[in-house]
Amino acid sequence: MFMAVNSGKAAISMKRVLLSAILATLLPLAVAQQDVQSGEAMAKLLASRAADRPKGLRAVRAHEMALRFYANRGGRPFWAGERRAMAAQVLQQLRQAAQHGLVAEDYTVRIPLPETGAPANEVAQFDLELTCAVLRFLSDLHSGRTTPEYKWYAGARAADSFDPVIVLATAIDEATLDSAIFAAEPKSALYSRVKQTLSQYRSLEPAFTRLPTLAAPSVTRGDGALHANPADIRQRLVLLGDMAEDGTDSAALEAGVRNFQARHGLLADGIAGRATLSALSVPLSQRIRQLELTLERLRWLPALPRGPLIVVNVPAFRLWALDTRVTPASVEVEMRVIVGNAARTPTPLLVAQLSHLEFNPAWNVPRSIEVQELIPKLARDPELLRKEDMELVPRIGAANSGSSSALDALREGTVRLRQRPGPRNVLGPVKFAMPNPMNIYLHGTSARQLFNQARRDLSHGCIRLEHPDELAIFALRDDERWNRLSVLAAMEPGPTKIVALKKPIPVLLLYATAITDRQGRAIFLPDAYGLDRKLAEALEAEK
Repeated sequence: MFMAVNSGKAAISMKRVLLSAILATLLPLAVAQQDVQSGEAMAKLLASRAADRPKGLRAVRAHEMALRFYANRGGRPFWAGERRAMAAQVLQQLRQAAQHGLVAEDYTVRIPLPETGAPANEVAQFDLELTCAVLRFLSDLHSGRTTPEYKWYAGARAADSFDPVIVLATAIDEATLDSAIFAAEPKSALYSRVKQTLSQYRSLEPAFTRLPTLAAPSVTRGDGALHANPADIRQRLVLLGDMAEDGTDSAALEAGVRNFQARHGLLADGIAGRATLSALSVPLSQRIRQLELTLERLRWLPALPRGPLIVVNVPAFRLWALDTRVTPASVEVEMRVIVGNAARTPTPLLVAQLSHLEFNPAWNVPRSIEVQELIPKLARDPELLRKEDMELVPRIGAANSGSSSALDALREGTVRLRQRPGPRNVLGPVKFAMPNPMNIYLHGTSARQLFNQARRDLSHGCIRLEHPDELAIFALRDDERWNRLSVLAAMEPGPTKIVALKKPIPVLLLYATAITDRQGRAIFLPDAYGLDRKLAEALEAEK
């Protein structure tokens, strides 16, 4: 009896061993057969995609990158099998694209992650969709979703070495997309700060939405009676970080209002008037959108050489001069500026190179200003040229018409106007030349009272500087022939002196209505040129 039982167990054990051996032989064959079928399905899918190019620049770019990606891997599905776990992780990271200021729906994969043994066509379709989505995501994260607004006038432009296909392949070897995301993101400190502020404002939005609506102000001036219900204002200021939660007296409230006003391009008088209450009532969804648009614009920017850099943010009416060789970059000069008039002569957005300085420059009046402004003034006041210290100069290539008056010669265009160097000169004591076809440059000004205005889009397109002496000292800081005293001496009235820089300095004229300063404060500004609206429309059209 005992022998019979043991014999039965031995037979069962032998059957199990044989079954395992058979499965071990057949399973790789089944997997291999499935791989072959999936590879055939992928080949057909890629062939059909290659023949039917999608519409839209971004879609075409993602399509071409995907074809290149699979060509490097024998045209076989990639995300199935042992990389299924990584595929799930990548899908989750694409769903979190909003934290980068992107739209998660742009990277949606319509087919669920296939189960093991799923039909070959389903595996191939999912694989291609995920690859296209992640390559598109990396490309958008690196260089933006739309055509840049900036024009490049900064010499030879270095080629962008970022290749999403290569970066993705490297990340796959590391079994994580994290390294690819890091490689794709812009490396500027401003980008990192704005991205952090975006996360902060997303977390604040639910609580801000629940706050009561602000009523109209009860007074516009007074000694602390700023509003019918100051508690409503205090709630918003505390939530946004402009005042401490334990600040309950009128002085703390006024200080909080000033902080908020300073961050939103308003007159910081501590009075909660209509403009301040209007800014306090802006939904955080709008602020979030402003931050997203700033991130998009920062992605457009190419890598600039390390060293001195001059940045003008047009809607902020401010300039910063910094040195990127220091980590974090040190801002050495900051000042108010005047930019081009929004309606008539907006300042263009560009990257150029500061090549030389002109101390005590003459102003060669553009023809458009002659025709539209100075000729009518001269017709009313024949003494205008003397009063403004201007002179007539023969226009190169123009024939002498024999006109008897300066006014007629100006109208005919045979002569032009030039303002002599001196205290009346509209360019001030120094001009900062950065060659570009639009003849945009930085300069001082004789109308210094205009810097006291909150909105300063008042020029014909060039940038007027509050402290041109400080920028001149910065620009010449690496030239041993110059120091603060010699720069200030050169700015005294005298003959024009042109000084070429030993090495040109990049100048960036950008447009960002939402930025984060070095102290981590979120700064929101009016859309003076309406470019946020245009960019939002362009992004919507890209979907």
